Amino acid sequence: MPFLSSQDKANTGLITIILGWTFTALAALALALMAWAHRLRQTSLGADDSILVAAFIAAVILVLQITWAIVDEGLDRHISEVSRTQLALIARSLLANETLWGLVNTLVRVSALLFTKRIFGCKAWTRSAIWGLVIISVLYGVAIVLEIFLICRPLAATWDSDISGDCGDQSTSYVVLEIVGLFIDLAILILPLTALSKVQIPWRSKVRVGCVLSSGTVVMIITGLRIQALHITNSSDFTYSKGYIGLLSVLGGLLGVMTCCMPLRYEDSPLRSEDLPLRYEDLPLHSEDLPGSIVSVEGTHVPARSELKESISSNV
Repeated sequence: MPFLSSQDKANTGLITIILGWTFTALAALALALMAWAHRLRQTSLGADDSILVAAFIAAVILVLQITWAIVDEGLDRHISEVSRTQLALIARSLLANETLWGLVNTLVRVSALLFTKRIFGCKAWTRSAIWGLVIISVLYGVAIVLEIFLICRPLAATWDSDISGDCGDQSTSYVVLEIVGLFIDLAILILPLTALSKVQIPWRSKVRVGCVLSSGTVVMIITGLRIQALHITNSSDFTYSKGYIGLLSVLGGLLGVMTCCMPLRYEDSPLRSEDLPLRYEDLPLHSEDLPGSIVSVEGTHVPARSELKESISSNV
């Protein structure tokens, strides 16, 4: 495949380290902007925000782990260039990599679903679909961990060929799990778009919000590339071929965090209270898209919280 042949011309390990820490800084900036927006609006972090912070921490650990595996253990080198000790370390690192990848993805999915509930959770069918997907996402995360640690019995047979044990088809199991994850991501992407289609707002605003909600597509592309990479991984030279998978893991985790910090969280939203009942904390920061809204433009009088709640109640 093209991406594998190009590895001979580019240092995938160096690219992984550079992009990993660059996107770590960008994800940290996105979270800082989200926290700053909460401070401006004088609101506390929601459960979705807290889970997203946890996802970022796990993603940073993933970047650290990948960086260490490349610099010290020999990931992204040909297996002929790696010592037996390093080979065992790389095999263990790959287990940690897949575990962290599954953890980051699960946290990002749950955060995205809780955010969808906060914005579109006024309908019973939407809430039911959201909680159903939350349960599926958590169970999927558990399945990833179980698959990683149960695919070889005993576990040490994963990295020590001298140990007598039985291992399943790791490549196939990883590919199947990634495909299932891709369908979960697709459902999470479609759910808010379906809810948005039922909201009575100008089509320009609907397109704008729809584009923001569709930003998770980039993570699905990364997942698709991981499926392709896992499918054609060369087991006889896995220390080299899985260096590219490490790059995709880093990018996928951090992009997932960043897409959950899109402007819809902290900038103006065209969703009006009469169209989509929101909590006080979810009111937009600006009001140019809200004709007749009770939210005032910066520099003018903002009604007291009790007045806002009464106005919202009268509009719902």
